[in-house]
Amino acid sequence: MSENTNESIDIKDLLRLTGDTVCAIEGVSSLADTLTDTLKNLSGMSGQTHGIRISEDDGELSLDINLNVFYHTEIPDLAWDIQSAVKQALESKTGYKVAKVDIHVQGVEMKEEGEA
Repeated sequence: MSENTNESIDIKDLLRLTGDTVCAIEGVSSLADTLTDTLKNLSGMSGQTHGIRISEDDGELSLDINLNVFYHTEIPDLAWDIQSAVKQALESKTGYKVAKVDIHVQGVEMKEEGEA
């Protein structure tokens, strides 16, 4: 896969790619807004929402991902899977180097009847 130059990547594209990657991992229930995100949205301030914060410093990305997990999920294993998948996806598709991916579990949810 060809690398994109990081100048052509929009923050919305980074957020979308990260969110899609995280939500595709088994054990993740949903992304979770933080209290700060909720307050910013209520006040009309624009901000990174949907549980993902991305900062860039000298071409390196640092991410904070807030999420909910399903009950019985092994959180350390899930965090490792998310960190690896997000790092691989962003580095291979954007040209950025990922310095760190911090995972914050905000809640635990039960699976609906009939879900695997």
